[in-house]
Amino acid sequence: IRNILIIISLSNANFYLSNRLSYALGLCGPSMMIDTACSSSAYALDCAYKYIMSGACDAAIVGGSQLVLNLTSTVEYTRYLNI
Repeated sequence: IRNILIIISLSNANFYLSNRLSYALGLCGPSMMIDTACSSSAYALDCAYKYIMSGACDAAIVGGSQLVLNLTSTVEYTRYLNI
């Protein structure tokens, strides 16, 4: 039951996931979670570029992922790709 509660708490409050990841990796400085639907990775890369170019930071780690956990959506994506 404890593992289920942890998963539920992360799914309901994913805004602090980036901070927990930074802490676990021993990274210093600001971290942020970006959720803009389809353009999250591109926007995150754009933000990192702007922060580096402005001198606000020296380096940035940018990551992105997409999870499709709905079977109907997965089937529709597969149909679209096979056209």
